[in-house]
Amino acid sequence: MKLYYLGPEGTFSHDAATKLLSHIDAGATLSAQSNVEAVVRSVAGSLAEPAIGLVPYYNLLEGLVQEHLDLLYEFRLRIVGVIRLAIQLSAGSFDDPPTAAKEVFSHPKALAQVSGFLQANLEDATFVAVNSTSEGARIVAERKQGVAIASETGLKKFGVPIFARDIGNLSHGKSNFTDFFVVLGEGPGPAIALGAPNHVMIAITPRIDRPGLLADLLGQFHFYDLDIAKIHSRPAIDAAESAEEPQMFYLEVKSPPDAEPLLRCLDAIRYRFGRDKSSSEPVRVIGGFRVA
Repeated sequence: MKLYYLGPEGTFSHDAATKLLSHIDAGATLSAQSNVEAVVRSVAGSLAEPAIGLVPYYNLLEGLVQEHLDLLYEFRLRIVGVIRLAIQLSAGSFDDPPTAAKEVFSHPKALAQVSGFLQANLEDATFVAVNSTSEGARIVAERKQGVAIASETGLKKFGVPIFARDIGNLSHGKSNFTDFFVVLGEGPGPAIALGAPNHVMIAITPRIDRPGLLADLLGQFHFYDLDIAKIHSRPAIDAAESAEEPQMFYLEVKSPPDAEPLLRCLDAIRYRFGRDKSSSEPVRVIGGFRVA
């Protein structure tokens, strides 16, 4: 059995994958992928044996990652757990002084998470987005010039001297973290000991559009006394024909997936928002997970 993650070694996804290994009863072999879509495709296409994937979902500073939710929706993967990882970013360089470097390499999300440090120390540099923080460290190690923004582990792996540690922005005084979804394909999967789910991720694609639609939708959750932790709207992926630009919604709800109030709420939403001739489903439960 393989556990797919965004590689190479030294990324935060690799740290999360290593952490996840201790929760998998049957064990797994780590398999690094060059991007998150490759992770999702590998899990979805693994038919001979069960496969597990790790997909970054939410960061305290940057919020949820819409494109990753879209991938889970399109490839019909199931969320079965979450791994939370503290994020501490550092800066490394061979330049002397490092603040004179002309280029900064890292994943675009990491660059955004250290924007304050970059503005104060490297505002004249060119920021170069790469597939992972570890890839940025590898590039700087090969060129012996430029700045890499990565984990301390990633910088040390490639021998890049560290000149600034824990440089991330703060949010309301809180230290940064990233939640990674643990995902499986549609078939049976391995036992993963991450606790009974108390949150659920739902995708809702209303088949009708009218004034007050979102208020009505949220009113259904209020009626059944359900708390929404996060909500995100985006143009619908598989929308019905409409004169307006159809929307879909991702909702993280504080409820076990099989709780009676949630099931009743989703039935009501299917009835109220799914009445057209479209064959696509107005409500899809992507999966459940435990939030401490």
